Amino acid sequence: MLLFRLTILLPFLLISSGVWAQPKPDEILTQLDQSYYYPQNHGLEKLTARIQWEQLDPTSGKYWRNPDFIFAWDREGGREIRDFKLAKDENLVTMSRDGELEKQIQIYGELIIPLTLKQKFAHYHGKLNKVGRSKTRLLYHSDSLKEQIESYSLLVSMKDMFIEEIRFEQNLDPRKVSGSFRYQKRGDKWVAVESWSSFAIGGLNYQETSNYHYKKFDGIWLVHRIDQTVKQDGQIIQSHRFKVLDVATDFSRN
Repeated sequence: MLLFRLTILLPFLLISSGVWAQPKPDEILTQLDQSYYYPQNHGLEKLTARIQWEQLDPTSGKYWRNPDFIFAWDREGGREIRDFKLAKDENLVTMSRDGELEKQIQIYGELIIPLTLKQKFAHYHGKLNKVGRSKTRLLYHSDSLKEQIESYSLLVSMKDMFIEEIRFEQNLDPRKVSGSFRYQKRGDKWVAVESWSSFAIGGLNYQETSNYHYKKFDGIWLVHRIDQTVKQDGQIIQSHRFKVLDVATDFSRN
């Protein structure tokens, strides 16, 4: 399946007494994480939601409805669990089709409750590739064969404190991906509202555009709709629409 998504990588300026100080990669990640909006940083302990999924049929130009899924996020013992299960009232798919759809939808868990950058790069080694007053480039590399993505290159806007562009290489197609983001503020924190990526597979060029729409649920901002379109040489070959419905939350009492 050609469907690919940019994990929402959700920035750094370190100036002290007017003197430029060269930061460390981990310090930059900390500053970036402080700039982005994470629902789990607002007392959220558990969340469930119904995910409505529509997929474009390129031949007819119409969307068909895939079965609904239930998304569950839970924080237990310092770990975060993200999982999708077929909704119990959806019984019109075969076991093989069920497994295929469940595998496809799993990648969207990090868009609903995103990993922090510290979590995302916990098993990567970081270094500064280029440092400037307006932009900084970070390189992250993994020595583990378990990691699908082998390396990342992040261009950070230090003025606006977010990741402007990303490039990464992975051990399966598409091997190399380039992307960029557009942001808006929710309160005083950034959220990504649009992303663009480009990649090649088998000599063919693809472009993906994703749009993220937010809504407040129980006082916290969550993605409530995701629209993704994949084009090959300007022609749409895939399009998916996700709606996050029936949200139920549980907050810590602290």
